[in-house]
Amino acid sequence: RDALQLRDTDVLLAMLSYRTGPPEVLEGRAIAEGVRRYQPPFDEFQVDAVDVAPGASCDVPAHAGPSILLMQQGSAKATPSGSAAIDARAG
Repeated sequence: RDALQLRDTDVLLAMLSYRTGPPEVLEGRAIAEGVRRYQPPFDEFQVDAVDVAPGASCDVPAHAGPSILLMQQGSAKATPSGSAAIDARAG
């Protein structure tokens, strides 16, 4: 319970931005065929957008840290390095 009450006001105030206007939109960069990586200006996470034609395959370059696979449409078989294949589908 004490952890919920602890707050570092100086750190919280340093994180605030009072700039107005449209948000910064990340362009991303191509890191492999069909793979675009979006890296925000902090280290907590990144997003890889993968676009693969039906019946085609794609290798997504590995990165440090955990991964989450979100499917917008279709289905796929993901084979993480050193792991068994995972069947995935949208929904």
